[in-house]
This record gives sequence, C-alpha cells and structure tokens, in this order.
Amino acid sequence: MSDSVTKVTQHSWFERLGASIKGVLIGVVLFLVSFVVLWWNEGRAVKTAAGLRQLRVEVVSADPARIDPANEGRAVYLTGNATTSETLADAEFGIAAPAIRLRRQAEMYQWQEESRTEERRKTGGGSERVTTYDYKRVWSERAIPSDRFQRPADHANPGPLRVTSRDAAASEVTLGAYRLSPSLIGQMSNFQTLPISEREAEAIRAQFDDQVVISGNTVYLPFSPDGPLPDPGSPAIGDLKVEFSTVSPAMVSLIARQIQGTFEPWRAASGTVFERLTVGTFSADEMIGRMESENTTLTWLLRLGGFAMMAAGIGMVLAPVAVVADVLPILGDLMRMGTGLFAVVVAGALSLAIIAVAWLAYRPVLAIGLLVVGAALVGGLWTVARSRKAQAAAAAPPPPAPMG
Repeated sequence: MSDSVTKVTQHSWFERLGASIKGVLIGVVLFLVSFVVLWWNEGRAVKTAAGLRQLRVEVVSADPARIDPANEGRAVYLTGNATTSETLADAEFGIAAPAIRLRRQAEMYQWQEESRTEERRKTGGGSERVTTYDYKRVWSERAIPSDRFQRPADHANPGPLRVTSRDAAASEVTLGAYRLSPSLIGQMSNFQTLPISEREAEAIRAQFDDQVVISGNTVYLPFSPDGPLPDPGSPAIGDLKVEFSTVSPAMVSLIARQIQGTFEPWRAASGTVFERLTVGTFSADEMIGRMESENTTLTWLLRLGGFAMMAAGIGMVLAPVAVVADVLPILGDLMRMGTGLFAVVVAGALSLAIIAVAWLAYRPVLAIGLLVVGAALVGGLWTVARSRKAQAAAAAPPPPAPMG
C-alpha cells in the first residue's frame, strides 16, 4: 500500500480568472486587517515597555520567610524554594507522587496527511495542478479525523482516544511564608518523567485486566479493551501510549503583586499586567531584562506578520492582472514578478508609515525618521514609473505626417 497519493486537476483560464477575482475580496480583508495588527502592535509594545520601566523602578525585594505588611499591594520580587506537602494522584492508572504538578500525556498512533501542490501554467491561460498527498504515522494527543483524507479507506484513523491527557496541580504551594497563586503554579513547567515502580506497574495491569504493555516508564494500551496487545517496537494504528511526568519542589524567582499572603498580577500605569515566575535563581534585573527582550522579539514578529499580511493582500488584489497575462505563460511570469515587487514595496512603505504614526506621540525622532524612509520608498516607486513611461513614449515611432 502506497503512503503517497497524487491528484492532477485541470483548470481553464476562465476558472483561474474567476478564482482570482474571488480572491480580491480576501485580499482587501487581509490588507485592512494588517493596518489593525500593525497599529495595535505598536500600542501594545509601547505600553509594555513603559510598564516594564515602571516595574524596574517600583519593584521591591521581599523576604520569603516573613510577610511584610509594608509591601501589601506593591510589586515584589522573591526567590526561594517552592514546595508542597500534597500527593497528587491519577486514580485511573493508580499513579501517585508528591509533586507540585502531575501530568498524564496520552497519545494515539494515527495516520497524518500532508499535501503539497505544484502548478504548471499552460499556453492559453489554463493550468495543471499536481497535488501530492503524503501519509505518515504519528503519535498525537488529539484524534486526527481521516474522513476528509484524499484516500481515507487506506488511511483510516479509529476515532477518539480511549484515555486522554490531563494535568493536576497542588492546591497549596508555598514559597516560605507565602502561598503561590494558581497562575504562578501553572508557570512551573519543568516537568520530569515519573518512573513507574513495579508495584504501580502491577496495579496498572490489574486496573486494565492485563490488557496493557509497560515498557520503561510508558504504558501501552490497545484502542479497545479487547484489542490485541500493542508492540512498543512496532505500534499499530489505534495503539495508545501514556506517560507521566511531574514538577517537583524547586528554587524559583518571581515578580508579582503581594496581596494577603499570596500574589496576583501587578498592573502598571500603562495598563499592562505582569506576573512572572521562573524556575531557578535569577535577580529582579535579569527577570525584567528577559521580559524586555521578549517584548522586543514579539514586536518585531508582529511587525513582520503585519507586513507579510499587507503584501499578501495587495498581491491577491492584483492577482487577476497576472492571470489575464497568463495567456502567454512567460508574460504572466513577468507580470507576477512586477506585481509582487509592487506589493512588497507598497506594503513596506505603508507599514513604516503606520509604525511611524503610532510612535509619533512616544518617540517623535524615530517616528519622523520612519516617515521619511516610507516617503522615500513611495517617491522612488513613483519616479521609476514616470521614468519608464517617459522612455516608452520616447521609443514610440512618431505619428505619420498628415496627407495633403
């Protein structure tokens, strides 16, 4: 049985033109949404940066051994050992461990479809699309529906997982005299594999009537209780594997608002909230510096995303022009290169303009510089267009002299 299927479809010039015209509406939506994304991102970046500057000034170090009433309602920094006396349990599998968090990760062996398409344009404007669907076996926590596969009969997935993943957390986790909030506990994600003892292995076998295979610290189950036992070295579609991991007590560093012996997010004057826990011992300056780096990275990623969205939208609006020119494939390729360059230049100029206007009230020097660069790009594009028009006019043959 092949794990690859190829489908070839033919599309006429009119079909392609109709599809490109329909795509114009999507392009307009992308274009407009990109404005919102770029504008919102700059406001978010400015507010976050201002909030972090305020946090750097106002955060105070607190002694985890005692709750200081003077710090009530203030942004505090603490470092110490986060611990709990609770034992977390997974009753379905009979697993228990003293831990801050206990995670069960359940995955099923399934088919996954991936596709890739190659379009070959033909003289006359039509095209041939060759789509290849590849199938591979993967472990996945979610059920992958196979009814929409190109060839579902040969790559059928059985359905919902018999057991699912779950995550449990201790209700009482302390850092010295303080209690950690659920959101801070959730930021402790340094999971480590939980070993399955022989006693626990026997309990699991009894729980599932010996219809399990335990290899190392992984439990394998058939898709149905009466199905054949899985082979860990050669799993079958529908087999499940379950692994357990825990977050143990550890040294942590945190920045948050102190409130009645616990913590909540601290809100800056800009409206941005901060509540950060990092496993390990870090200074307040290091933690804030890391948040500043994250803000910078996210800002640039969203800028690039907004620019790409805008360029794609312009390209989709201009796509019908290239399809019309595809009557001669080489002419369509040249037109597509031209519209693509136009989309990139215009999207770059508009993106810089939006960023500059958004920053105008906060960093006028930077904003003015960005506006100048954006204007230069638009002016350059306009100059090139005028120059080409003038060259075309100069190269044209003179009109014939009038008779008489």
